[in-house]
Parts: sequence; structure tokens; C-alpha cells
Amino acid sequence: MKKLKVFTVFVAAALTGFMIMGLVSDSQAQFTPLSLVNWLAESYPAVSGFPAGSWAVSLDGLSVFQSMNGQPTLFYSDFDVFNTEVEGTITVTELGGDDDYIGFALGFQPGDTENPDADYLLIDWKQNTQWFDFGSPSCTLGSWAYKGLAVSRVTGIPTADEFWGHVNFDSSCSNLDNGLQELARGTNLWNLGWADNTPYTFRFEFSESNLKVYVDGELEIDIDGTFSNGRIAFYNFSQANVNYEGYMVTVVNVGIDIKPGSYPNAINNDGNGVIPVAILGSETFDVNLIIPTSVTMEGLTLKTVGKADKALYHYEDVNGDGFEDLVIQIQDEDGVFEPGEGIATITGLLVDGRSFEGSDSIKVTH
Repeated sequence: MKKLKVFTVFVAAALTGFMIMGLVSDSQAQFTPLSLVNWLAESYPAVSGFPAGSWAVSLDGLSVFQSMNGQPTLFYSDFDVFNTEVEGTITVTELGGDDDYIGFALGFQPGDTENPDADYLLIDWKQNTQWFDFGSPSCTLGSWAYKGLAVSRVTGIPTADEFWGHVNFDSSCSNLDNGLQELARGTNLWNLGWADNTPYTFRFEFSESNLKVYVDGELEIDIDGTFSNGRIAFYNFSQANVNYEGYMVTVVNVGIDIKPGSYPNAINNDGNGVIPVAILGSETFDVNLIIPTSVTMEGLTLKTVGKADKALYHYEDVNGDGFEDLVIQIQDEDGVFEPGEGIATITGLLVDGRSFEGSDSIKVTH
């Protein structure tokens, strides 16, 4: 019979590719591999000599290669990134080639390349300083692109000149609702360009009020603000032969309430009933992303009934906060733990392949 200290639930998933990290310390991180195969590409409208991007995912789904020297182009995830950490490498795999922008977007929404209400953060890195005017169909002026790492806020549909110089022109083809505002530059890399054939490890921590960007373990950007949720995207502008690989994400942290409405959360542990658990929805977490049958607690699974073994769960707003919650019924088993108090952790899978977990107190009385 196990002593009650901490109840922990592990869900195994044979997934590969990109990983996402919940906001936990490195020593606590549990990594869930994700594939890039369901990610999608978008490019801003082409100008003369600058085509759309071309993103090729590797056969194993672990990396993606962008091969075109063209317009701003993005390859975005199939999940939102608020309250996550994301980490992986970026490499320009050519020698003697171009020297332009590589990077990432956070809070990007599908369709934002044509969305006048777009609002996302762009982290881009230029190898060398250069002035350029992209010309028609843009009517904006040319601009200077400065080498180094920066974060900018993108609103509306900027022109290529505005992406190039991190500027917001007021013109007939792009008013002040469409452009870029540079928010900060890298602490160490503010005026240092990237190098060819050199892998750089980026790590992002992103929430509605803060963004942290680490490069090779060094904190380069740390800004506060009011930010929009959305996807993470890989980004290139006028730069070909860029490879993104080895991306990782940790478990998504969610709120749970064991035996909703009661405290302490006492169970008899006699095998004669079920343990109700509410997985709480919020502004940043949609419980409809959960695969209910994947949820377990210390080896205990959902209660099933009938010949079809129908799992017992339903959706309701148990805490009255206006967000739908998922209420599951865990099948109790006799004598799993000795009497005592501890923490129970619920984990499971989301439909996009990520894992989630949440913990609450529990008291075993039998």
C-alpha cells in the first residue's frame, strides 16, 4: 500500500517534433514532443522580385526549412502560446549569401497577413545594416534596417518598407493603423548580427502581460505590456535557407478542483465510488481542447458505464466565472493510498498533441 505524499499522473504519448513549455522551472519541466506537420504558412503580398515564402517540413516532422528570399513570411503553430515556454534552434544554412531577417512572431492569428485588425509581436534579427526601398505596390518610403535583435509590435497590414525598418508610415497606402513599433532591442545582441551556419537556441516565455526572450541561455528581451494571445510563428523576410528544428514545449498548466465545491477534498478510497474532478476553463484555456478519455490520476482512469464503456464526463461552469469547465468522474479503487493528506495531479492530452496537468489538495480518510 502506497503512502500518501504526492499523487502524480503521467500520460505517455508517442509524439515527435516541436515541444511547448509551461511556465515551470527547468528542474520541473516535463517535455511533450509535437509535430510541425499541421503548422501552416502565410506570406504578405509579394512585391517585384520578392515572392512568397516556401516552407518544407522534414519527413519526421521535427524541422522546417524556408528556402525563398522573399516577402515577410510566417509558419505558424496549431495552438496558442499564452502561458507557455517554447524553445528550439534556428540556423541560416548558407555561406556567402544574404544578410537579412530571421525570427519569430508571438500572438499571430491565422489570416493576419490580410487582417487590418492584426496585433502581434515580432522578434526579428538582422545580420547587417542596410537601406532599401521596396517600391510598388507599396507607396511608403524606403527605410533603414539595422543589424541586431529587436522586438516590435505589428498592427494592421504593414508594407514591406515598414517591416524592413520597424517603422509606421502615414501614407495613402498605409496609415498609422498599419505598421510596426519597435519596443526593445536585445540586451547583448542589440547591434550584433547572426552568423551563417550557426545554430542559435531561442526560448520564449509569453503571457498577456510579459514577454521574455532568451538566446543561447542569455535573457535578451524582457518587456511588460498588454499582449494578444495567438500562435507562435517562424518568420523570415528577404532571407532564404533558414532551418528551424528541435523545438520543445513543456506541459500546459491548468487549474483543477477535486470534488468541486467541497473542502477538504476527502475521499474514502474504498473502491465503491467515483472522484469528481473539474478541469477549469479560463480566458486562456479552452477545456474543449482536452481529450477526456486521456485523463488519469495516479493510474486511476475515468469511470465507464454500459456495454460501450461510455466515459463519464460533462461540461459546465462549476465556479461561475463564465468559462466552461470539464467535469470528469475518476473511478475509485480500494486501497490505492494509505490515509493522509497530499496533492493529487491530473494530467492528460490536448487535441493538438500537447500534455496538460493540474494539481489540487486531497485527503484520504480510509
